[in-house]
Amino acid sequence: MSDRTAFTPETRAALQHQGWRFATIPRDVDPTAGEVAYRPGLMPGSPGLTLPAAAQLLLRLDGILPAGARSGIGSAAEYEWLLQDHHARTGEWLLPKVFTWTTDTDPRGYPIAVGSFPPPAPSSPARYRKPRAAVSASSP
Repeated sequence: MSDRTAFTPETRAALQHQGWRFATIPRDVDPTAGEVAYRPGLMPGSPGLTLPAAAQLLLRLDGILPAGARSGIGSAAEYEWLLQDHHARTGEWLLPKVFTWTTDTDPRGYPIAVGSFPPPAPSSPARYRKPRAAVSASSP
């Protein structure tokens, strides 16, 4: 089995100081991912970008991350797990009513995006009773 990633104490402290949150991806979701750092919401300037443009934006993020950390785009399974895990731990939805790109593609080769769609507020008529993560294929 491959080694799973984990931040050094120094890198973790620097990321925490910058406001990053942490989670450990379970082996059954990704056997190599390990610990990840994330922030709620989308990066400024990222809504509406194509996948290649979003990847370029992430490369600029590398310039402000501490040593031992780098940006990346996760798989659909990783994001779906993280959306659910973060909600279970905090009661917050990371990407409410928006999508983000993943490294996965559908059988036709189209990039897959994921997001979360919380149930309506209690005062609204409820269409869905259970919160859920969504996965959608999108043309490039």
